[in-house]
Amino acid sequence: TSGLGKETEYNERAEEATESRRALTSELIAFEDDAGREAREEKVAAQELIAERLKREIANFYCEVCDKQYTKVTEFENHMSSYDHHHKKRFKEMREAEKARTKASKPQAKKERKDPAILAAE
Repeated sequence: TSGLGKETEYNERAEEATESRRALTSELIAFEDDAGREAREEKVAAQELIAERLKREIANFYCEVCDKQYTKVTEFENHMSSYDHHHKKRFKEMREAEKARTKASKPQAKKERKDPAILAAE
């Protein structure tokens, strides 16, 4: 329950807040002057620059082995010392070693086959 007069106060504030709606960005752009347009464009350019710098900073916290992106140094450091990261790293090294071993043994066994029709023509 509301105290004495609180309900009318809430109703008055609600009416003030909903008296007029906020203008859409497209409406503001339609009625802005040159100075307003320049200010808006500068603000957008500044936001894009900040986003670009943030993206470059965050790129330092990317783990290629696990294909994971981190935004904080502590999260990245915790990941780099985690069992999951080291397990994936060892597994990747094992796969590469296996590929190298099979690649080294295959060229000797693999011979170029010729089409029987070509051999018959010779």
